[in-house]
Amino acid sequence: MTVGVYYGNAWGAKSQPFMSSSLHHEDGSPYSVKKVFDNGILNVEKLKAYGLPRMAGTYAWMQLGNNMAVSLV
Repeated sequence: MTVGVYYGNAWGAKSQPFMSSSLHHEDGSPYSVKKVFDNGILNVEKLKAYGLPRMAGTYAWMQLGNNMAVSLV
């Protein structure tokens, strides 16, 4: 299923590394969370300037599957 998510480009998966659990920019480069937080508090202005983080489509699919599996128990 993860191959289908990636090659089907679900959630823009092809712009992100395959099977990565890290956050990235829209172009797939690593996202540094330290650049948007000041002493553990989100700085909205820095977030707007630096951009929103993205996760890999395959990781999003895995999280969806995990949540569905927990709800069946």
